[in-house]
Amino acid sequence: KAFAVDAGRFKLPFGREELTGETNLDFAYRSLAARVLSPGRDAGIMAHGRLLNRRAEYQVGYFARDGENSRTSQTVGGRDAVAARLVVSPFRGVADRLIAPLEIGVSVENSHLDNRLGVRGRTVLGDGIFFERLYMNGLRRRVGFDAGWESGPFSLSSEYVSVSEERRGMGFDGANLPGVDARAWSVAGTWALTGERKHGRLEPTHDLLRSGYGAIELAVRTEALGFDMASAPDTLAGYPTASTLLANADHATTVGVNWYMNHYVKLEADVVLESIADPARSPSPSTGGRFISTVFFLQFHF
Repeated sequence: KAFAVDAGRFKLPFGREELTGETNLDFAYRSLAARVLSPGRDAGIMAHGRLLNRRAEYQVGYFARDGENSRTSQTVGGRDAVAARLVVSPFRGVADRLIAPLEIGVSVENSHLDNRLGVRGRTVLGDGIFFERLYMNGLRRRVGFDAGWESGPFSLSSEYVSVSEERRGMGFDGANLPGVDARAWSVAGTWALTGERKHGRLEPTHDLLRSGYGAIELAVRTEALGFDMASAPDTLAGYPTASTLLANADHATTVGVNWYMNHYVKLEADVVLESIADPARSPSPSTGGRFISTVFFLQFHF
């Protein structure tokens, strides 16, 4: 359809991986760009449709708040969120099967923070904090770019998300303070070692319950999430600025193996290597901010 309207509680139209369903994910945990910086679900109304012989797909909507990913028991996040997303398939329908599956997307989202806590820097598994939240007041703006490609047993995807949050009227005498900026990127690829065609999830050619071995897929992702703090208006000579004290980042690489036993059951095994730029604000300061996590995830699909 060229035009349709949905109302209810669903994901804001922002981010490639955040909008991917759980059963189609290649890793046990979503990327930092998706889980930390993208909005997630909320109540709202959205118009969407496909144009130009399905070469372009658009989504635009208004939401009461700006998603559950930045909301906790300590903050309700932003209000009055307006989000839009456009995905184009520039080579859809061409004879060359190598480039035909390419998709390119862009997303934007604006909301307003009323003296609320901002985005917090978390590690891949979400159990470590490397950048604490600050109180924000003013505009929160998200911008994202992404691309995806699937051909035969292979897939590639990449994403970049930036978030800027204002601190208007929060300084002495009501002056504006420098805002806080965060950005994340990820690049990922998969290879179905057993030869199945990649289209979201794999469908095993040889079902484990029918004298087969299922489908086996190798997945690799590298990513980073960084926070910058704007410099204070005045600093003393010889002392570090506020940005030197407060900036921090997490760089992570995930190597995983996915075993699709059959259409209904998938086992994911991931090894995550992370490195925090400031070890003192990492879950593992004694190892220089570097640590390894292992994840096993059993998923049922009906």
